Amino acid sequence: MVCCVSVVHAQNTDCSNGTILFREDFGGNSPLDPPIMSNQDMQLLYGDKIIGYTPSQNPAGAGFYSIRKEGHHHGDWWIWMDDHTHPYNYTRGYLLQVDGNSNSSGQFYRTKIDNLCVGSTLYFSMWAASVAPGFQRANLSIIIEDLTGTELQRLNTGEIPNAGGCNTQNCVSVSDPFACNDWTHYGITFTITGSTPSVIFKIMNNHSGSSGNDFVIDDIEIRLCTPSVNVIVPVEAVCLGSSAQLTGSFINDGTFNPPLEYQWLYSITGDLYHESWVAIVGENSLTLNIPNVTANHQGYYRLAVAGVGNINLENCRAMSDPMFLEVIACEIQCEGLELYTTGTSPEGCLGLKWQWLQLKSTGAYGFTLYQWNEVIGGWQTASTNYDKTIKVLNVYPNIANSNTLKTWMDDPAIGLGKITVTPVTMTSFNANPDAHLKSGGEYIYDAIVFGSWDGNNSQDLNSTSANAVRNFLNSGRGVLFGHDTQRNTMPNFAELADKINIHLVSDQLYRRGSERIKVINDGFLLKYPHLISYESILTIPLTHSSGQFARGVVWMSFPDPLINPNIFNAPVTEMYGGTNDFYLTTWNNAAMIQTGHSNGAATDHEKKVIANTLWYAAQFTTDTTAKICSALDLAAPDTPTTERHSCHLIEILSKDNGSLYRFYVKATNTTNYADTCISNILDVINESGLRGFYISEDNNPNGVPNPFSSTTLFMAATNNQFVTYTVQDLTKYIHIQAIDSAGNLSEVVTLEPEPNSVVFYANNIYYENLPDTTFSCKEINFRAEIECMHTAEGSLKWFIGVDEYVEARDKLEWNKTFETGNYNIKMQVRFANGEEAMISNILNMNVFWIKMRNVRY
Repeated sequence: MVCCVSVVHAQNTDCSNGTILFREDFGGNSPLDPPIMSNQDMQLLYGDKIIGYTPSQNPAGAGFYSIRKEGHHHGDWWIWMDDHTHPYNYTRGYLLQVDGNSNSSGQFYRTKIDNLCVGSTLYFSMWAASVAPGFQRANLSIIIEDLTGTELQRLNTGEIPNAGGCNTQNCVSVSDPFACNDWTHYGITFTITGSTPSVIFKIMNNHSGSSGNDFVIDDIEIRLCTPSVNVIVPVEAVCLGSSAQLTGSFINDGTFNPPLEYQWLYSITGDLYHESWVAIVGENSLTLNIPNVTANHQGYYRLAVAGVGNINLENCRAMSDPMFLEVIACEIQCEGLELYTTGTSPEGCLGLKWQWLQLKSTGAYGFTLYQWNEVIGGWQTASTNYDKTIKVLNVYPNIANSNTLKTWMDDPAIGLGKITVTPVTMTSFNANPDAHLKSGGEYIYDAIVFGSWDGNNSQDLNSTSANAVRNFLNSGRGVLFGHDTQRNTMPNFAELADKINIHLVSDQLYRRGSERIKVINDGFLLKYPHLISYESILTIPLTHSSGQFARGVVWMSFPDPLINPNIFNAPVTEMYGGTNDFYLTTWNNAAMIQTGHSNGAATDHEKKVIANTLWYAAQFTTDTTAKICSALDLAAPDTPTTERHSCHLIEILSKDNGSLYRFYVKATNTTNYADTCISNILDVINESGLRGFYISEDNNPNGVPNPFSSTTLFMAATNNQFVTYTVQDLTKYIHIQAIDSAGNLSEVVTLEPEPNSVVFYANNIYYENLPDTTFSCKEINFRAEIECMHTAEGSLKWFIGVDEYVEARDKLEWNKTFETGNYNIKMQVRFANGEEAMISNILNMNVFWIKMRNVRY
């Protein structure tokens, strides 16, 4: 339901895209900032700006205000709002919420801006909304004054619309609280004269009552009205040691006096405030060249443009938006590391091998395999440990009943005897993480598992253990995060959210869960060691997502209808580049699963999913061979082609198609992770080969062969080799489908039942020099033996039934419709001397058409 429409109001010239000189977004832009600013901080930071009002974490009450990440929802009176700077994200960004009072002066916000240039035009603006439907709406004014208090310019907003213009009944109660989350933009322009190098920007409350008069404000801005400055940066990240170029452009419309001056600026944080930006010495043209990129070059860049003599005046120059330059350590080609394929295993997995043709001089190396992911258009790590034993460290959150993973994986039906689990408490792990992860300075585990209890028993990593886990992931080894480990309430776990590619928001919204999960992605994680069917529904203990948006590969989701609709019933929500509807997500060698809400319980389905995920996440190896089951033949064979050689004999042909995969291996020094290089990129086609055809006959024109039906025939076949099929019933549709050795099925080809005009060549009729005759395919097991009396010139007559005949000299072409039954077919020959001969034969014909042609004599 959407019941609101944004409205934008402006006066004079709208310079909302001009160069920003000042912004008041009220802070709170880090997920670690508290949901509501403390009273003390509000008074300290805004005491000289917010006039005549009292700071309070609960703004309800005339004369109070609050600075918070989400608007206070005061019963049925106030609409639930979110921050304008970061909409739909209750982890970032504060707004100002005010319960208007009857202060006769009306002023409640002011700020000053100095050092303005004569002739410059500024744009003063704010975003606002009334939040009390059914009551008095806010009525505000934007006022520009000089330092003596003389009013220079004013914009009256009039009655400010309620958020979305909705009332309580049709808005506050809807399932989507953002349906009414509209802000209105107000702005006013003002030109600086010689007597006003500094101005005061004020916001006034025009109402004198407090019944209603409740509003929110955000993103108060002062912008310089100038043409835009544009900067082009490299689309992709730049490599360490390479060169980079940033190019600016600006079209002067007369705002600045030529000749124009330029200045490039740099900031680590990209904050808009002047003190965060440093001028880059000597960079005073439209182009910034960096000949040798280092890690210190990563950060934000802006280009300033001004008229002659004003380039160093911060409030008198046009500025581009901050542009981020990412610097990465690009992969270096190894000298002599070659990757190649050793063929395909019986189950369709690719065999890969790599070897040093030229050994590196120092260090022992481990390897991580990378596979191109066509869906995301990038490289993803792939498991190299199929069929191998893996070692897992299970960090459980201090409660004995949460120490369950070892029991689950020790079950031969789950772990197949190939997953060795070592449990350790979170307290012990946090005390000295590397003591658990390493021996002799080298890692001894393939994967770590966290979380098997609701809320993770309130146990978070500390900064030391979080850094150790990041290093473990950076080494190529895997980590599986359980339910509630990735939440804003767990700040050290949350610091690793980038490794799983999860965006975290408030867990009070978007919680979606069930006692069932649906497999929505068909890939290698589902194949080993347990075959988990695509689109299958699995049973698990009740669990849910918690303010997490998965942006990686989502393998399983919570289907509708929910088993428990009154608890975790948030709708499927797609934003921040991800979804809240996930049970299991992976990104490279990290994964998150929602196991744990049930406090140590798990079904066999859930245990098998965990086993498969652990094998997938365990990606680092010191071996030089691997069986890759993440590169299966997923391409279907060609649709079969057919050729009919007689009524009952059909030849069928098809060929298999393979799937193209790309790989490379990254070698990492096991004692110096900075020492890395990559092999050649290997392109390989996994083609399992044609297995054969499924064939069925029925009365359904849209039928599909069912491999599990006794009426479906399977015929083995190979690529581009005909197989011959004998039709069982000419009155049925024939359905043919090819299958390859990987189980991929082609499109179905369907042959129509034999129409009455289809011809059967009666090669079993014998008559010297006479019949080359054809009969309908509906005639089954027809045989006629005709013997010639002698050969002579003459004429030929065919008699069908009692008295009908057709005479021909060089050729007889004759068609007639018959009912099924017995017919006396006679052939009469009249010779040149006048003699006649009659030959007949009684046939039982299940026919509707008889077609005779090419009769010669």
